[in-house]
Amino acid sequence: MRRFLHPLPALSRNVAISLSLAAVSFVVYLSNFKTIAAEDTVPASLLPIVLLTEGRIYFDSYEKHYKDTGNPVYFFVHTNRGLVSSYPLATGLLATPIYAIPVLWWKVTHSPTIEEWIRFAGIMEKAAAAAIASISIIVFFYICCALNCREVTAFWLSAAFAFGSEVWSTSSQGLWMHGPGILFMLLSTLLALRQAQAPSSKLALLLGLSCGIAIAVRLNNVLFVGPILCWILCEQPRRFLLTLLSTSVVVIALLAYNKACYGNFTGTYGMSFETPFLTGLEGVLFSPARGLVIYFPLTLFAILGLAKVTRGPVTHRSIYLAFVVFISAGIVSVSKWGMWWGGHSYGPRLLAEIQPFLLLASIPVCKTIFEQPGSK
Repeated sequence: MRRFLHPLPALSRNVAISLSLAAVSFVVYLSNFKTIAAEDTVPASLLPIVLLTEGRIYFDSYEKHYKDTGNPVYFFVHTNRGLVSSYPLATGLLATPIYAIPVLWWKVTHSPTIEEWIRFAGIMEKAAAAAIASISIIVFFYICCALNCREVTAFWLSAAFAFGSEVWSTSSQGLWMHGPGILFMLLSTLLALRQAQAPSSKLALLLGLSCGIAIAVRLNNVLFVGPILCWILCEQPRRFLLTLLSTSVVVIALLAYNKACYGNFTGTYGMSFETPFLTGLEGVLFSPARGLVIYFPLTLFAILGLAKVTRGPVTHRSIYLAFVVFISAGIVSVSKWGMWWGGHSYGPRLLAEIQPFLLLASIPVCKTIFEQPGSK
């Protein structure tokens, strides 16, 4: 592949490789012809349909259907304004452009019932999740390049991200919050690296918006945004206030929505951190059903990569500290959470967000494996 692409400029090769990998991943993600999700994803899968057909964010039209099933409907909350999602709106809002044409066509040509819209949402949910996951692979590839990886290293690390992490088993299979959250955390990382290299007000603004959206998708992602903002403050303090301002705009909107709908600033997020730390840590790292090391053994390469960072010169060396802080905070918070196993899911779903950053942390050691002296 490298010989075939060699005549192209480096930028064109990167575009060709990343788009090809994303396209193959998208097809693979769809190849099981079913959505693997849970009731947690119901509001996100329906929100684009409600927005496009009713022009609002309330699910009152769907309440009777779910009540008739006889199961507890924990994923909706009654408010003074109407029935809303128990989860943040950002995942459904981000999926809306992917839904738009199919939903409007289906509405005009079929006039579907509520039950038909629910079945339709199950189909579109899978397509939207797979598309978001595939876009995140492209962003991941360019982060590898920004961290001075050659094409071969960036390709294999991106392939590991696409097919060796929770992206394949979870994020690409349903509209969990993990998929969009990972996408905007990776986009924030890429923008931060670009801002550190060639600062501009536009990049600072986009970086802040990306960080804010990452938090809006899943409040836990503040554990990532904090370290990455501290890193950019150290690298480019002159435009940091613009970045912080644009982040704050999104976060303030999120907090205002939570206060209006749920009566508090954190929404319906549970704050039960009652698990003994060592018990939870053993579970999230080594449990046969949820262990990070069991389901994501590439974690060991991250440890080796970080050890290499401490011993020699590495491109953007300081950003690896931000990765370490986020990875550590993610593991500690999940270990302490009362439901550290993450419910009915495959593997360490609640640690999905740290997996791409474990792969990025492995770059220093992976470069020595894949890149021979003098190779391109």
